[in-house]
Amino acid sequence: MWNNLKFLLPLLIIGFSFSCRTIKPVNGGAPIKILNTKKLMDSIHHHEPKMKWAKFKAEAKFTYKEEESEVTLNFRLKRDSLIWVNVSSFGVKAARAFFEKDSIKGQFEFPKKSYFFGTFEDFEKKYNITLSYFLIEDFLLGNSYINHLTEKNSAHYKKGQYHLFSHRKRKTNRVTSHKAKKSPEYIYSSWVNPRNYKCDSITIIFPENNVEININYKEWVEKDNEYFPTKLSILFKPDNYKLDLEYKSIRFNTPLKFPRLKINENYEEIKLDEN
Repeated sequence: MWNNLKFLLPLLIIGFSFSCRTIKPVNGGAPIKILNTKKLMDSIHHHEPKMKWAKFKAEAKFTYKEEESEVTLNFRLKRDSLIWVNVSSFGVKAARAFFEKDSIKGQFEFPKKSYFFGTFEDFEKKYNITLSYFLIEDFLLGNSYINHLTEKNSAHYKKGQYHLFSHRKRKTNRVTSHKAKKSPEYIYSSWVNPRNYKCDSITIIFPENNVEININYKEWVEKDNEYFPTKLSILFKPDNYKLDLEYKSIRFNTPLKFPRLKINENYEEIKLDEN
């Protein structure tokens, strides 16, 4: 089972205030005006990518326990609708998958011809990994995930970055140590660059499932007034599934085609109720 999932999982892991004042910049340049929480979130929204279509090529490393897999991933994305991924190893096609808002479809060539049709809910129940279409899309685009938050957020400026959070440290510690009488649906925390309003790191905890997601973005580049990270990582705890991506090419705003899966009687179905 793991031999098939080692290709599937990378695709899936492939969601108070200060009064305004001025401080000296950390690395030179114009002074930074400190924003209150509402203005900070408005600025994050404003600076997130607006494109409808995107195409990425990435070198990827997936780590689970003592095993590592290195593959090349080609992504095609229609925003808020569809993510298509092609996986290759040493230039040979290994897998292909579609992610839509309510479904996952995957086709695998190695170690044997197989396929998977299911939902994010199916996968979460089997492997205790909290996933959604928008978590994957936001990760690939270097987004903050704040569009999907329902809790009230707070922020403060510390050590040259904004810290945006849904719950304070004391509450978070009580929840994660299972001492809280009632746990929230999630706990969100991110560190935001005050110059481009992009998140350098994000942590999302889902107490009900005992799942923690850590996202890191590095080496941002500007392309047509949009900022993208070229190095990305996502870690799922407590099982420590980790995906590292390094983008080699980024293109967007050109309509894309999404090649279909070609599954016949030679492909065996992967069933998540199997061990």
